[in-house]
Amino acid sequence: MTTTIWVLLALAVAGGLLYVFKHRTKRESDRKAHAEKKATTARNDAQAIQRTLDGRR
Repeated sequence: MTTTIWVLLALAVAGGLLYVFKHRTKRESDRKAHAEKKATTARNDAQAIQRTLDGRR
């Protein structure tokens, strides 16, 4: 019985660590994707402004 408790405890700890690691990886991935999207939007806006300014000259 004691062995079963220790095995279940080890499985619970391993499952918790796996959950935390996967959650952290997904959060980091989402953060990078959001930053890339903002950078792309800023770059596109800068290009549009430059085209507008070039058209006025």
